[in-house]
Amino acid sequence: MISAAAIAIAAATCAMAASSPGQKGTFIPIVPVPNSASTNVFGINDSNIITGSWLDASGVEHGYVGPLSGTKYKTFDDPKSPGPGTEPRAINNNGYITGFSNSSSGAIGSYVPFERDPKGNITEITKNGSLLNYLAQGLNTNNEFAASYVNQSLTVVGYLGENGQYKKAVKLSGINNTGVGPRGVNSRGDIVGWYYDASGVQHGFLLSGGTATKIDYPGKNVASTLLEGINDNNIITGYWSDTSGILHGFFYQRKKQTFRNINVAGSTSFVQVWGVSNSGLIAVGSDAGYFIYCPAGVTCPGGAHGTYKPLVKPKPQLP
Repeated sequence: MISAAAIAIAAATCAMAASSPGQKGTFIPIVPVPNSASTNVFGINDSNIITGSWLDASGVEHGYVGPLSGTKYKTFDDPKSPGPGTEPRAINNNGYITGFSNSSSGAIGSYVPFERDPKGNITEITKNGSLLNYLAQGLNTNNEFAASYVNQSLTVVGYLGENGQYKKAVKLSGINNTGVGPRGVNSRGDIVGWYYDASGVQHGFLLSGGTATKIDYPGKNVASTLLEGINDNNIITGYWSDTSGILHGFFYQRKKQTFRNINVAGSTSFVQVWGVSNSGLIAVGSDAGYFIYCPAGVTCPGGAHGTYKPLVKPKPQLP
């Protein structure tokens, strides 16, 4: 069942591999869309093209896509949106973008998922000809995307989509759950995301070769874990909530089964970690700003990027 935990991140238990302190890396502040009050980032591909959303002076959300340098952004909106607001969530190497448009009611079940092709055409996602709700996110090089919708029983249903349509259900065999939110898929078909247990608590999952595995951030103070991205090199991204409701970002090295914290200087309430490119660059949002993070050992794009801080204080995004 979808609940307040979908936005507020509820309590949970977890246990897995040991975590490490924040790994030293480089944070590249996102260049703002001109005249924006705030510019967020959710996805980056191997050509360092990023996508995300920005707020205008009236607080309306719009989409953008362009080079990390910020020199040639293109802004866009879902022309069929039932209400103001467009939020891109991911971009692949082919230039396809997924996300969702907001509704006038603001209810999760009335958001509309979409896919945008490299020419800028937007298709709203359907299943058997009927429009779906909620959101679409991570894309692989085959243009498959991970997504979920809310059914009439208010249960979150996970699926893979392609070409603007529902393709097949995502089910977690062996893991009892009351709802599944796939959020990332790589070129091998490995899927990550989150699910609700019987108590409405969110846990991270990896679905690989038909086998589902729980991946929760380890620690006594952990309340929930959400996975948001995966690349072709077994790097998984996500964030966890502590028992005080503060969100903390991380990436998980699947082969080593180790967690690496992503700590943003000046952040006090949330760090959310989203898409990851195959080169290892990671999209990060926080109450201290929006960044592309280059972990230690990953080649970081050069050039001056400034020290941009949003005019509007950032808020956590829908999981």
